[in-house]
Amino acid sequence: MGGKPAGNGESRNTWITPINYREVAVVFGPQFVQRQGLDIAKLEGLFMAPLTCRQNALFTRWLSGTLTRLSALTDPISRDALTQQLLDDCLFILDNACVCLDRSSLQKRSEERRLMARIGEWAADAPDETANLLELAQIAGVPLRQLQQGFKTYTGISPAQWLRLRRLNGARRELLSTTDTTVAEVAMNWSFWHLGRFSNSYRALFQELPSETLKRSS
Repeated sequence: MGGKPAGNGESRNTWITPINYREVAVVFGPQFVQRQGLDIAKLEGLFMAPLTCRQNALFTRWLSGTLTRLSALTDPISRDALTQQLLDDCLFILDNACVCLDRSSLQKRSEERRLMARIGEWAADAPDETANLLELAQIAGVPLRQLQQGFKTYTGISPAQWLRLRRLNGARRELLSTTDTTVAEVAMNWSFWHLGRFSNSYRALFQELPSETLKRSS
């Protein structure tokens, strides 16, 4: 989940993913939009439908291969042609994966977006604070059921899973930032009361034990 710009102009983000996680974005510039005759106002009611596992695998291989070829090209004409193909193909995927919402559904989606924005602001402003489900619902200003639906729509995981991932990331930050501590102390600071389960969950997310992280920071 993203954060917001800090006072010093740098971007603050609260990630709930492993450290080797990467995001790739394809941006449609205004000139491309104009050439395609797209009406931006009509895109307001669209949202991307999740790709199936098979579609996701095919899309990942296609995008990876295209970007690899694009990075290897040195000829400007060939690069421009492949860039145009990339944009055209992404537009085709967008056109086939989007779903048009009616007014009621669009309003609900906007409310869910604002809900998640409030959670994101809290996470960025208070990275070291913990919260339970009821407290998180209060932060978002919505009932617990609405909180759960918003998380399901925008993250694909439950708020309980998100809170657990956030605590694991908080523990990792603490392990990396100090040497005058122990794994047990850090685990308890982040409300992990069973050290063995904490270590297993930590290793599953970050591919190393918390003791190994602490050793690297010394």
